[in-house]
Amino acid sequence: MEYRLDRPLINGRASDKWYVVWTERGRSHRVSARTTDRRVAERFLAEYVAALNRPPATFDVARLVTAYLKEAPGEHHHAQAIIRHLGPLAVTSLTRAQIRLFHAARRKEGVSDSTINRQARVLRAALEWGRKEGWLADAPHIDAPTPAMARQRFLTREEAVRLYDAAATPHLRTFIALALYTGQRKGAILELTWDDVRDGMIWFRQTTHNKRRPIALPLTPALAIALSTAYALRDGRHIITYRGHEGGDPKKAFQRTVERAGLDDVRIHDLRRTAASWMVQNGASFEQVAAVLGDRIETVQKHYGHFSAAFVGDAIGKIG
Repeated sequence: MEYRLDRPLINGRASDKWYVVWTERGRSHRVSARTTDRRVAERFLAEYVAALNRPPATFDVARLVTAYLKEAPGEHHHAQAIIRHLGPLAVTSLTRAQIRLFHAARRKEGVSDSTINRQARVLRAALEWGRKEGWLADAPHIDAPTPAMARQRFLTREEAVRLYDAAATPHLRTFIALALYTGQRKGAILELTWDDVRDGMIWFRQTTHNKRRPIALPLTPALAIALSTAYALRDGRHIITYRGHEGGDPKKAFQRTVERAGLDDVRIHDLRRTAASWMVQNGASFEQVAAVLGDRIETVQKHYGHFSAAFVGDAIGKIG
């Protein structure tokens, strides 16, 4: 983050006094140096930055992890679980026994080992950040459980039709269509407004977290039909709305739809996996699929390579 001196406009007039200014998460911030003298302001800037970088005299896990989030805002969700369970503890008191208790508590809350593994790695990263920043002389070791095998469930086309037909409300049918024909995550879909559909494209709102999205995707004929029906029934500015309000989390309604469709073990995120699987099966390259999903090419190849007859078949043909 860059801190600099400036005389910003305040109430439409350039300030006489110098300010330290910076931009954080897309918002501008300023702190007055309380002087009109440039040299004095430069000393203030140096002292201000030094104070920001100086480790606190005392801190616990919560304060360390919160400070680390400024470097990794995309880890906010996992960091909150760490803070809730381990926050008041002194970092130097983190033992393997306490970490095992954290694992057990999260399992009791119904969290998978894969998620616990991710949270343990976030804690490791925060501790390593603290060591590099001079907060810690050494970072304690953090055990992480072995993550579960990656989920493989995707829908056949017949299952997808059954799911769509079983949806009891227009907004849920629209959600399913968007998920299947764009491959985007739930959050990206729920943020869409009708203003984001223009010029034959869907424009996705970009975020600062690590769940990347494509900038825009073209409307396929099937999705264009689904959206034209939804537009005729619209009751708000968001595409996914229910009784005039933003749709909220469709998780429960989706699970009821899965049951009505007579399907087994289907979750919302499986729609993204389904879209990727269909693309690969139909001959799309890993680079193309990565561009649609907003993922890295290596990630697509790792998770969906087995669906590619060209990719796997070439290797199989060389066994002999």
